[in-house]
Amino acid sequence: MDYGKTGAAKPSKGAPRYDAHKSSGKAKTGAPDKGEKSALLARMKVAAEKGKS
Repeated sequence: MDYGKTGAAKPSKGAPRYDAHKSSGKAKTGAPDKGEKSALLARMKVAAEKGKS
């Protein structure tokens, strides 16, 4: 009996880990515009000041 042929097949070494279920239905939007980023930074600064005291 050839024990090397039993069990599940080994994945190929160079193949990327890809799951079609995770990537379907999502649109890539890229970086947010400057207005959103500045508003986010302002909220982060306020939260940091609250955390100091």
